[in-house]
Amino acid sequence: MGKFFLRLFVLLLITIVSSTIYLSYFGINTDKFDDLIKTKANEVNRHVKLEFQKTKIHLNPKELNLIVRLQNPKILIRGNEINLSKLDLFLSLKSFFSSDFLLKRTEVAFVGNDIKDLTKITDIFLPKLINKQLNKIFDKGNLEGKFVIPFETDGSLGKNYGFSGKVSDASINLAKQFNIRNLTAEINNLNDFLKPYRLHFAPDVSTSSRANIGGMIGNNSAGVHSILYGKTVDHILELSVVLSTGEKLLFKTVDAQQLAQKCNRFHPTEKHTPIAHLHL
Repeated sequence: MGKFFLRLFVLLLITIVSSTIYLSYFGINTDKFDDLIKTKANEVNRHVKLEFQKTKIHLNPKELNLIVRLQNPKILIRGNEINLSKLDLFLSLKSFFSSDFLLKRTEVAFVGNDIKDLTKITDIFLPKLINKQLNKIFDKGNLEGKFVIPFETDGSLGKNYGFSGKVSDASINLAKQFNIRNLTAEINNLNDFLKPYRLHFAPDVSTSSRANIGGMIGNNSAGVHSILYGKTVDHILELSVVLSTGEKLLFKTVDAQQLAQKCNRFHPTEKHTPIAHLHL
């Protein structure tokens, strides 16, 4: 009897290991969940429809996830078609046995898309007048990249979402006298770009995956290591900016005499408190 249970145990173990390996590397093709996935996805926004040929289910034993990979996915936004190279849905195995939200994260990738596809997406939530202007700004170019969209256990959007990608051969019309031609640029984490140059931008805010330099300067962003490395203002020597009027200004550190001269330049007839008498 003992040998029987031992053989049964070994057989079950081999079956489980073999199934895990097969599901991890090869997956299972199925169309049983196609209608359900399309229905749930299309409920998010009435102007957005998700289309794909079939699904392939893989097992991710490291994260204890089921990966539902949609084959030949594309999104229809107000009738405009955007082809995707990948759309993977990561389902938490734990959620099948609890009340947690089923979807853990979504990974969306696209290759060789027209840069004007951006305006097809913004057409969902921006007024037509503004979106029309965006369409003029993005004249031409190619766009490729990857979105990672995490979800919390209650179904809300997670904080650590991000985008990385590349714009190539792009023409961008920011103003009549300020046009960018043949632009090729990586869209990624700034410190990943700076690392080969032995440089590092210290402020590490929780939203670093989608924060931009202009916003961090405006907010004087910091981060958990600001006590050691300082805030954004501590890493700026000077700023060369262009106002909405087209006026160019240079912001940098000035001494008391230079500040007094600047004040007198804009208000020469007004009396000012001497800089030396100011107490902060």
